[in-house]
Amino acid sequence: VQSLHDRGLLARLNAGWMTGRIRRQSQGCRATVLSSERLYRIGYDLFGNEPQDSDARRRRRSEVLGRLRALFADDFDIRVILYLRRVDVFAESMFKELLFRKDYRGRYLVARFLEEQEVLFRYDARIREFEDCLGPVSVHSYDALKGAGVVPHFCSLIGATPPGPVASD
Repeated sequence: VQSLHDRGLLARLNAGWMTGRIRRQSQGCRATVLSSERLYRIGYDLFGNEPQDSDARRRRRSEVLGRLRALFADDFDIRVILYLRRVDVFAESMFKELLFRKDYRGRYLVARFLEEQEVLFRYDARIREFEDCLGPVSVHSYDALKGAGVVPHFCSLIGATPPGPVASD
């Protein structure tokens, strides 16, 4: 299943409307956060039969990330913050996610999944891709922060006050 970005729909969106809305909503804010786990997977097809790391796919990912940067670079100080899981935990999570999708229907075993999606698990290459397209990347271990909390850590990076505890009923 391809994302909105992969199908080229991002290019057809009214970028002026989107960035204008974000600008208006950001007035008076110290930080504006655009968060998307899907950005990490732009250009990857979990059910495709073509190589996941072809020149064409790398170009497409770079073009989408470049367009995203162009939408915001004039008005915002763009900082990319990545929280990465241990590779084995990430791979297991992605495979389990497939098990719940109708279009998966047991198409292949975990060994084949790991082989076909191997490029997603090469963090160094993905980080370089983000740096090339979006600028400096701050990388943090999701697993190391689980006890202390990812949210407080993230807030400290962007200069925000972490939210208080959630009241229970």
